This record gives sequence, structure tokens and C-alpha cells, in this order.
Amino acid sequence: MRTRRLGAAVIVTSAILTAAACGGGTSDTGNAGVKPAETAPGQRTAGKVKAPPKFAQPGTITFCSTFTNPPRSFTQDGKQVGSEVELGRALAATLGLKPKWVQVRVDGIVASLLGGHCDMIISQLKIVPERDKTAWQLPYSIATTQLVVASGNPKKISDFSSLAGKKVAAPDGSVAHGLLEHMNKKLATGGGKPINIVPLAGTSELFQQVAAGTVDAAATTYSAGSYYLRKAPGRLELAGQPCLSDVQAGGKMGFMIAKNNRDLYTAMEQAMTAVRGSGEYRDIFHRYGLDKETLDAAETSKPVACLPAETP
Repeated sequence: MRTRRLGAAVIVTSAILTAAACGGGTSDTGNAGVKPAETAPGQRTAGKVKAPPKFAQPGTITFCSTFTNPPRSFTQDGKQVGSEVELGRALAATLGLKPKWVQVRVDGIVASLLGGHCDMIISQLKIVPERDKTAWQLPYSIATTQLVVASGNPKKISDFSSLAGKKVAAPDGSVAHGLLEHMNKKLATGGGKPINIVPLAGTSELFQQVAAGTVDAAATTYSAGSYYLRKAPGRLELAGQPCLSDVQAGGKMGFMIAKNNRDLYTAMEQAMTAVRGSGEYRDIFHRYGLDKETLDAAETSKPVACLPAETP
């Protein structure tokens, strides 16, 4: 009987969550609590920044994105949607340009930019000093890690330290996966019970297993946790606060522009300032439930570190 109930739970939860992973139908967006923008992105700041001549003449700009990272960038009903897509459109409109989108695999997106297949990457990339040699990095967000548990938080999970002895899923090879492995090293040093880490290939599968009770928690990005939480109301909840793997680095994420396009980078810096100043930047993040990952949130609240500090 227990096996049958568990199987049913997986099936029901899968039906709720799989549509999100595949960029399902119109009802998906409604279930996620995402309200459509009242005006076209960039209407508040349209044409306020002068586009470089090479872009002003054709009136277009080409963006690379993956469209596989809801709620930031994904495909729904054959259309590109998400917080990054709206922000990209707003930035383009501020320069008086129309965006063209090129879908690229995440492992080839930087090469596509440097190879001239697009003018700018509109996708979640961690800002790191090594990339300064080949590209301009335009900060637009922060990325935090979040623990997700079943509704009611039956195992009383609050942070990474509380995961000792628990079964926890994470995207294979992700920052969250690395944090769990690092936490296990700390637990081993202190004689604590190790975390039973379950690496999974798909993000939606994490939440299916949490809702079904086959794992005690999932560790993933705050944006994914917030998004999928809206897909299964009453089944999942966030445990503890969003946290950073490296507080000193600040968790900043950026869009990228090739180094030989400095005039575009300068214009986009001004466009980002204009969009943030108009309030549209904040509204876009709010529509997708990402208020805690804005640059403003990073400047005011300073997320905590995911792992406890090293003892001297």
C-alpha cells in the first residue's frame, strides 16, 4: 500500500510540475502567479539612450539566450518569456532598438558571443574576473541558493547545518551540489552524520521528489525554488533564507558583451540605469517572484552565507 501511495504522489506531482519544465501552456503562467506586464517592456524608457551607430542604422540588436531556465528565460506557447527576456526587451527599447533572439546551449553561449553570432548574452552568467579579459560583464541580478521542503517542513530544516543525516537532492554539478559536498566535509570534521546527497539531472525532478517524500529537501537556486513553489501550491515551501556560496563575491550575475563592443557596453550601462530608475526593473522581478534577487536587494539586505564560517 505504501508503494502505491508513493507512486500516486509522484504521478500527481509530476503532472503539476512537468509542464513548468517544458514551458507548458498558458495556464502554466497563471499557476505560477506571473501577471503579464501592463505595457510593453521598455515603454517607460523608450529611446532615452542613444544607440551606437552600428545598431541605430538597422534598428536591431541580437541577443543570445538559452530559454531553458524558468522563470528567468524559457519558451511557452512558442514564445520566449521570463524575467531576463522582459529585461532584455526593455534594455533594447531604451536604446530604440528591436531585439532578435538566438537560442544557444548553455555550454556554448559564451563561444557564440565571441564568435559574433549575437551582440549580447541575455542569460544568467556568474560575474567572474577571468571573463573580463574577453567580455564586458553588465551586472543585472544576484543568484542565491535556496532549500525547498515539503509543506509543513516535517524535518524542521532551516539551513545547510540542519541537513545532517537528511536525504537532499540537488542539480548534478550545480553550485548547490557543491555546497552540499562541502557541508559534508565540515560534518565529517565535526563528527556529524553526513548528508545523503541525491544528484539529479532535471530541476523539475527535484521538486517531484520533495513533494513525493522520497527526499527530505532540495537545494537549488532561489529563482527555481520560487517558480516551482507556485506550480504546486500547498505541497512545497521554502526553508530558511536564500543564501550565497560566496558572500564576498556577492553572487552577482551579469549579461555579457564582447570586448570589441565597448560603445554598446557603455550604452547598455546607461540603459540599465534608466530601466532601474523607472521602476520597471523592480516590477519585472516582482512579476516573476524574484524580489530577493534584484541588485537593490543585494545592496540593502546582504544575503547570508550558505555554509557556517570556518572555525579558527
